Amino acid sequence: MKIAPISNYDVAAHQAWLEDEAAKGNILLEHNGFYANFKKGEPKTVRYRMEPKMRKGKEVPDLEKREVYGSLGWKHITSNANFHVWCCEDPDAPELNTDPQVQAAAYEWLWRQLKIGTSICCAILALPLVLVLIFTLLTEDYGVKMVRDSKPMWEGAVVWTTILFAVWQMIYWWRSLGNFLRTLKAGIEMPHRRPYQKSCVLATIALVVYIAFWVSRTVALFEPNSRHFEPEESFDRPVPHVELNEGEIVEALHWKNWHTVEQWWVLQGVNNYDMTESRCYDFRFRAQAERMAHDLVKYYDMEPLAGADIDGTWWMVSEQYGYEVLVVWEDKRVVEVTYSEEDSIIDYLADYAALASE
Repeated sequence: MKIAPISNYDVAAHQAWLEDEAAKGNILLEHNGFYANFKKGEPKTVRYRMEPKMRKGKEVPDLEKREVYGSLGWKHITSNANFHVWCCEDPDAPELNTDPQVQAAAYEWLWRQLKIGTSICCAILALPLVLVLIFTLLTEDYGVKMVRDSKPMWEGAVVWTTILFAVWQMIYWWRSLGNFLRTLKAGIEMPHRRPYQKSCVLATIALVVYIAFWVSRTVALFEPNSRHFEPEESFDRPVPHVELNEGEIVEALHWKNWHTVEQWWVLQGVNNYDMTESRCYDFRFRAQAERMAHDLVKYYDMEPLAGADIDGTWWMVSEQYGYEVLVVWEDKRVVEVTYSEEDSIIDYLADYAALASE
């Protein structure tokens, strides 16, 4: 058994591959479109022709067609979802199709099915991207949660690369078959063989992309559902925070994701019952930081503050629960602080403004 290194829709390249395998002594027994089964025998010259099915459900060609083709020296070998595969060992036997326009009619059903399937699959694969854009643009809470997501960048990169590649691949197949069909309709006979090295490279890339996707999903299954805060001294770099009390405990989480260069989630206080929570977001672009700052302001229903020479400062206090929230923004960094001690977080505005400007 061999995985087919060429798209099923690249007919001329696929036929060339099967003929080259026969020249190596690998004689085709079965071909489902994704893989082919061969039996080992003597190397021989064999012509293969892949004929598109005229309609769905015909697993094998009609008996009449098999008899007519058999009289011309062609034998039906196997069929898959889209094609019947014929072979002939007589180099002088006539071709099965000599009229390009008649051959084009045989491809019409296949091309329509591929067009419908491509449209449906592209719509399904594009749905996650559309939902992300809609929720990010219209719902500030969703945007905040996405930025805070602790999933690593490589995981998101693999998922989105797979989605975009799958969409591109289906569109590529559809357009390639469409170009092939238009050429036949113009009365131009297409070659029965063509070089397939480029097709093999594309198929190899596809295999790598899809294997990487499934490996990433498998790895994700074993990722912990929660992470533990680590003491400040366990990091090999300073933890971005403002020291509010002498001798306070400082613990933090540090990660990167698709949206941020890095971000910190810091808990600090003199005991486990009186803690200040702060988050420091470093973005790749200033526009991202600006959007995050304004999303946080909407999320907490905050008021602007004056007194700090930076891009933006906002503050709110919850009378019901007795905590304050401060958001400061400067260039590509946003700092968000939740504070619940007796004094006010506004007293430390200059310190947090300096932290945002670092």
